[in-house]
Amino acid sequence: MITGAGFDMYTADIFALYAPNPTDIHAAHSIYFQVLGEHGFIGLFLFMGMWWSVWRTSNWLIQNGGKEPESLWCKNLGAMCQVALVGYAVGGAFLSLAYFDLPYNILVIVCLTKRWILNFRSQGQDWIESIPGKSTKDPTSVQPNVELSISERSVR
Repeated sequence: MITGAGFDMYTADIFALYAPNPTDIHAAHSIYFQVLGEHGFIGLFLFMGMWWSVWRTSNWLIQNGGKEPESLWCKNLGAMCQVALVGYAVGGAFLSLAYFDLPYNILVIVCLTKRWILNFRSQGQDWIESIPGKSTKDPTSVQPNVELSISERSVR
């Protein structure tokens, strides 16, 4: 019964032991029923709470990203993460993909992006002034990031 690093519950022996009809082997075909069947109602509430938290954090990115020009990408990322979560939630109603890795990668990306915004704000103006070509004191002193040709490089 024990396989690999953990317990494998999807064996014919386990299914035959607990299923009402042991010859009718099938899958849950829903992330919600899959989590409910494997972890119970507490696990389902934790699972749904985790994705609700990712949704709220993505909403925080939409509201707080873009306040500085350097963080506009965070606003767009938060919106696209919400789109991906809607796709996972709707598609997951018909597929047994509760442990598909992409939504968990979105969870990590959203958390890291929120941390990036908080670090960006805590470092303040000194951090922006340390970027080459950026200065908050004189807005006209911003140097464009332009690729120089070979002849211009030798002159400088």
